[in-house]
Amino acid sequence: MGTSAVVALPARIAPRIRVWAWPALLVTCSIAGVVGVLKGIGPTVVDGTQFYWLFSYEHGFVRRALIGTLVRPILERASFDQVAPYIAAAHVIVCLGIIATCHAFFTHAVRREESFDARITLSGAFLVLMCSQWLTTLAHDVGYVDVYLVSLVLAGLWLILREQYVAAAAAMMVGPLVHEAFLFMWAPVAIVLSWSALTIESDRRRKLLAALTPVLSTAAVAFFQSDAAAARTIDALPLSAGIKDGLKAYQIEQTLRSSFHEMVRYQYPGNLHRIEIAAAYFLLPSAVIVWAAAYCYWPRWRAPWTTLLVMVIATLSPLTILLFAWDLSRFLVWANLAAAIALLTAGAPNLTRRRP
Repeated sequence: MGTSAVVALPARIAPRIRVWAWPALLVTCSIAGVVGVLKGIGPTVVDGTQFYWLFSYEHGFVRRALIGTLVRPILERASFDQVAPYIAAAHVIVCLGIIATCHAFFTHAVRREESFDARITLSGAFLVLMCSQWLTTLAHDVGYVDVYLVSLVLAGLWLILREQYVAAAAAMMVGPLVHEAFLFMWAPVAIVLSWSALTIESDRRRKLLAALTPVLSTAAVAFFQSDAAAARTIDALPLSAGIKDGLKAYQIEQTLRSSFHEMVRYQYPGNLHRIEIAAAYFLLPSAVIVWAAAYCYWPRWRAPWTTLLVMVIATLSPLTILLFAWDLSRFLVWANLAAAIALLTAGAPNLTRRRP
């Protein structure tokens, strides 16, 4: 009698453990992300980022002016210094929203698995993402629009995992209006979508539409910008003459070709050793997350080696921005987010070919 009672007790408790253990573990991982945000958050808006909030379409169509246009009614009634604390507060709130969204993504991925090994591996990958330098760097760059670009990418991924490709395409048209660097953040999703369209017969056109719409939107932003409008917009900014001259060189005169030559001639020579050290530090979490994807989903992939290669390419794709811009730590951590996107899409039945 006593022995049977002892043996039966775990059987009654086990379901409760299964119900509470994984949500509690994932919430703990999210708390680690919150700590990372609080550790990295800057005291105020980073100097030199004011133009993101001051640019508008008042004088005509210019790049990176959507946010400035949206907040312009506020800035007509208050100075930028008065609005800056609210920009910083919004920055923190969006960072916390990003953590909550990532928690929802990984919760769904964990619930989809029945294997304990897969669940603990996915939970560990989520913890690695939350403890990586991605959130800390994102939180530190108060005033940059990166948090809003990340939010758009995650919203698009949410729609795509639910097979709402047309809605994702329509929503992602907005990204390049905020900043054309959105295209690099969207690259992992675009690569996975393109690969899925090539290998899975269903929804091919809609997948390609969602993948390529930000490319077309970015091209339109670059083509339709009015240099005269940009010059008038910069002249009207309440900034020093030196900053205005820099903005004109950066906003009007800069092209992909000139940016590439600047990087090759002046930035990379003599700095390759530093880049290698920084990459080894910032990209280690990405490697762990990609390994977790392979560990969990390798037996299900119909072409495992090719699929893994696509995931690696998707993870590294945002780093192509380093060919045109120099902000090393800020851009390297984009690969951490890209690795998480690769993992989440690697287990999605609508995006990867599976064995029968």
